[in-house]
Amino acid sequence: MAYTPHMIGRGQISSIENDKPMPTLEGCIKLSNAFQNLDIHWLLTGKGEMLKNTDQANGDCWLLLQAEKEKLQAEQNKSEALEALLKKHGIIKA
Repeated sequence: MAYTPHMIGRGQISSIENDKPMPTLEGCIKLSNAFQNLDIHWLLTGKGEMLKNTDQANGDCWLLLQAEKEKLQAEQNKSEALEALLKKHGIIKA
């Protein structure tokens, strides 16, 4: 079978199964594309059921992914601001 961008590797799946670091947003999208019955809300939050109900709409996952992306960006902004503050006060070196 030829590789396509939406495919996910066995190594990535193994990492998730063994509680390694969470996949990136791109990884979540690949998982969602590779496993159509996977509930993206469960993947992002660990809450609810792992598999979608058969009547659940696929369109909902994009709103969840966008919300998660915004949360991650906010966390990154906080981290960068904290790092700049620590550098400013000489707590860490530039």
